[in-house]
Amino acid sequence: MHRTFTALACLLVVSACGAVPQPAPAEPWKTDSELVTNIGREPETIEPQKAYFATEIQAAMMVYEPLLTYDPATLTLLPAAARALPNVSTDGRVYTYTLRSGLTYSDGVPLTADSFANAWRRLCDPRSGGDFAFLAYVIVGCEKLNTLDRYRATPAEFDAARSSIGARAVDDLTIEFTLREPAVHFPQITALWIGAPVRAAEVERGRVQGTELDRYVGNGPFRLAEWKHDERMVFERNERYRSPVRLLRWTKVMIPDAAVARHAYDEGRLDVLAVTPGNGAEREELLARPDLQRSPGPCTYYVAFNTKAPPFDDARVRLAFAKAIDKEEYARTVERAARAAPSLVPHGQPGHAHEDRIQTFDPTEARRLLADSAFGAPREGKLSAPIRVTFSANPGQPAARAEWLITQWRANLGVDIIRDPIPAGGYGHLSLHAAAPQVSVMGWCQDYPDGEAWYGTLFRKNGIAASRTQFEDPALVGLLDQAERERDPLERQRLYERASDDASRAASVAWLAWSESWLLVRPEVKGYELTSFDSDFAQFSLARVYRSIP
Repeated sequence: MHRTFTALACLLVVSACGAVPQPAPAEPWKTDSELVTNIGREPETIEPQKAYFATEIQAAMMVYEPLLTYDPATLTLLPAAARALPNVSTDGRVYTYTLRSGLTYSDGVPLTADSFANAWRRLCDPRSGGDFAFLAYVIVGCEKLNTLDRYRATPAEFDAARSSIGARAVDDLTIEFTLREPAVHFPQITALWIGAPVRAAEVERGRVQGTELDRYVGNGPFRLAEWKHDERMVFERNERYRSPVRLLRWTKVMIPDAAVARHAYDEGRLDVLAVTPGNGAEREELLARPDLQRSPGPCTYYVAFNTKAPPFDDARVRLAFAKAIDKEEYARTVERAARAAPSLVPHGQPGHAHEDRIQTFDPTEARRLLADSAFGAPREGKLSAPIRVTFSANPGQPAARAEWLITQWRANLGVDIIRDPIPAGGYGHLSLHAAAPQVSVMGWCQDYPDGEAWYGTLFRKNGIAASRTQFEDPALVGLLDQAERERDPLERQRLYERASDDASRAASVAWLAWSESWLLVRPEVKGYELTSFDSDFAQFSLARVYRSIP
């Protein structure tokens, strides 16, 4: 009672007792702020099953939400449209997801499990034109449907194949996927844009008539409010989203010229801008800026050796060439926005092998390995088998990478390399030049943040690197198969660490650099968190991003 009386007295006589501290008002979650960023060029589509390029994926993920998403700090899976991670059958082949209750599209139309099941059937249908359908081949029937001849197969054949797809709605809130074999990485696929629930009838009808605003009505954090072609896309907060975001509006402008975009940022007309240093001086200038935000990227650059072509049919030669590369200098002077890569998977990514330093730069050891190989030390810059590096002759990074490597191998191994430029195009044209060049420079960007997306994609029989390296290692593939069945994440990580060591020691590829994302971000932009899997600025922390008012 005495305490209550004293408090009341203080309220009446402030000068005698001092002001009573008041809690600071809580900052409102929803704000009226707007973010303006640059996507460079006009996206051809934002249809999730068709989106392929970064600008297309960026827009699709603004408007749509898949079943799962990622924690921006750890890249571990989190529920999104699903209310929890999936239940998995004892044989590892059936994954069951339950949707959150009350989900709707941005226009209020209820969202059901059949919307998701239809999205996966649509992805697998070759008539949809989805370039990422191969990621869903693990679903029963998907590969069979996707490989039908879209021009020769009959409608009845398509209907039969679609009905056999292992994606079905059990009820309005439950979707069940049946896989052709156990695949622990499968939930990663359900966190990608490719399985987002388009309203197929509206999209198909919109190809003939109607606007993008009618066609692309989604269930994501924003709704497409304006699309002025070759100028801007305006996304506004979806008030019906399960957890409305802080931003009121996000405008994505289309400025293809890097210098013009940089000027717009410096004038304050852009809030975020992706930058790539054009030379060493610009690299140092950017590194000195307080508004530069660096984060790991999704890609690894590497050299592929044809293991069937001498001298790279000798593992000691391959490892010698791998250890003769100064990766720190490569990242700094060739890629510039990158970090040296001692192994395949970038630091902080699932599947990263921190202890794998097998291909660490060591010119002395590289020379010893080469001398101990079947080809011996070079004589007057030559081995008994001449070495050619194949690359695109077009000005730019392919030629710069090749020239830098040729210089490194001459300096650190004493080997002269034959330049083998091809007349046009990029790496895709190498297949026209030779089925498997002796040496080529490549890169790989993950499809999803999981070890299978790295090791499996590169080292399985039909992997992206296999066509260049001609490399087959049943023991390594056995490790990858074991990892695909292993549900214990710690044991799975250990298996990938063993796979990393085996791959680095076999040296069918030599690691060069891990990409980085360099962004200029104005200090007024708050709440964001960057990841190595962002196709857009702060993709997995969209709900928290806002722009403070100076």
